[in-house]
Amino acid sequence: MNDITAAIGLAQLKKLDYMNRRRAEILKKYLEGIKDCKNIKPAFPYDLTTTYYDFMLRIKNKKREEFIINMQEKGISTGVHTMPLTLHPLYKNYSADISMALRIWDEYVILPFYVDLSDEEIQYVIDAIISFDKQQNN
Repeated sequence: MNDITAAIGLAQLKKLDYMNRRRAEILKKYLEGIKDCKNIKPAFPYDLTTTYYDFMLRIKNKKREEFIINMQEKGISTGVHTMPLTLHPLYKNYSADISMALRIWDEYVILPFYVDLSDEEIQYVIDAIISFDKQQNN
């Protein structure tokens, strides 16, 4: 590690408690905000006593791409960071029975989850999720 990287790391450590608290606040807002959605759920049971680096949703009914486009049209950036290993080029030669992973991986999407998100921005994301979910129920 060079000196610049070390200096950045030391500066970030001073902010760690604040960043962990803020991420917990954001997580709580997201979980509370989407709890009544029918087709959009947290990807797994989040534990409010743990610190996470991202927040992943599971979009039911194979509507992930439609969800991503809908969010993009509203100026909300999303991501797809999870893929079964055997779909990665490096692991294509390895076979395994990953039928469950292959069945559900294309339902996952990452939401904005950085500590500088304002409460208004978080609510905007939640409102967009709820709006998309209601469209799916029609």
